[in-house]
Amino acid sequence: MKDFYKKNEEAIREELRSVMPFLAAILKLEGTERLLKMIYGNADQAAELTRKKVKVLCSKGCSFCCHDKIIMSHIEGQHFLSNLKKLNIKPNRGRLKRQNKTKFENLKWKDKACSFLGEDGSCTIYEIRPLICRTHNNIGNSVDDCDKSENPNKTVLESYTIEMTARSFALFLLSGDKPEVTIHGLLKNKY
Repeated sequence: MKDFYKKNEEAIREELRSVMPFLAAILKLEGTERLLKMIYGNADQAAELTRKKVKVLCSKGCSFCCHDKIIMSHIEGQHFLSNLKKLNIKPNRGRLKRQNKTKFENLKWKDKACSFLGEDGSCTIYEIRPLICRTHNNIGNSVDDCDKSENPNKTVLESYTIEMTARSFALFLLSGDKPEVTIHGLLKNKY
């Protein structure tokens, strides 16, 4: 991501300047639900286009990228909590407790798994998953590249787009001075 950002910094900034007034208006006039529905729809379309252009190795049950800190904007966090309640989805409490008790970076790889990752490796929040989960993908040579259990600093070749990167930044900017949140941080003291 850092290389992509450095290489495309000006294009991302230009896209952000272009799309920000529109996204701010959607948020103000139509609300968070409509804004996120639109951005998530854009992300899903971008992922589908990526799959048509290059071989994406990710598939249902593959959950390597789910063993990381899941970061989202405050806007997404509030929307996520609201939908969890509506859909009556509960996290893996044991995993959540370990994540909130120990500094995330010090956890063992298996304990870093998202608290909404099912035992079979499937996502229990797939329909309401945050933007970061919608935009991760492996377009490298092997799914083995994703396995960071032995080497947490291993990198994966991913496909990024200027448009989705700008929309991601926009969500953080639209959250104002409210900090970014993580799934395990959002749920602290709630379960």
